[in-house]
Amino acid sequence: MMAAESTAYGVTLAELLAGLVAADASVLDLRVTGLVTDSRSVRGGDVFLACQGLHVHGLAHVEQAVRRGAVAIVWEPVAGTQLSDVAASLSVPSVAVAGLSQKLGEIASRFYARPSSSLHVIGVTGTDGKTSVTHFIAQALSAGEQRCGLLGTLGYGVYGALQTPTHTTPDAVRLQAEFAALRDNGVKRATMEVSSHALHQHRTDGVAFDTAVLTHLSRDHLDYHGSIEAYAEAKRRLFH
Repeated sequence: MMAAESTAYGVTLAELLAGLVAADASVLDLRVTGLVTDSRSVRGGDVFLACQGLHVHGLAHVEQAVRRGAVAIVWEPVAGTQLSDVAASLSVPSVAVAGLSQKLGEIASRFYARPSSSLHVIGVTGTDGKTSVTHFIAQALSAGEQRCGLLGTLGYGVYGALQTPTHTTPDAVRLQAEFAALRDNGVKRATMEVSSHALHQHRTDGVAFDTAVLTHLSRDHLDYHGSIEAYAEAKRRLFH
């Protein structure tokens, strides 16, 4: 996962975690200037978001995050583990947030002052056709000096000048950072590919979609979703 580019102004943990957790006021008043989910990308002033991964919990790498300058650790509790002991032993403040993996999008959206709300965002999902349709839309909405943002398999950024992507749909923190960059560059409209994996993993939570598009649905990714019904339900989340 990527680090969110540090902002010059910073926000407090209270602003990031409002309604998600109850913690000591002295901790929540701490100001942070970046969000990071990869300990290797931590810079001074960042908060390290330690989630339960498929195989390893983020707290396994917390010492590296602290060495690199993390000023706080927000971590995901997991039943039957000793993670609270690890968190309590740290030299920087730590806050436990239940279900943190599913709340990264909302936290990142708050960090960047809800960037997608400043754009008309068109989400495109479907088994096939997402890339073509998003590019058709971006081309149609790029006329004269009007520019359209695009996020998908072939890149992230402004249509015609995309940066190399990491996933069809970026991780939750990177996604909000990309929307913030588009907003700060004066872009008013954006279209993005929305994969079933991203929807199921809550990567798009915190995105203010204005328009949702379904290309079609056929049997795919059943190794991940388990059934065509579960696959369809993941796609349906975009329209909710």
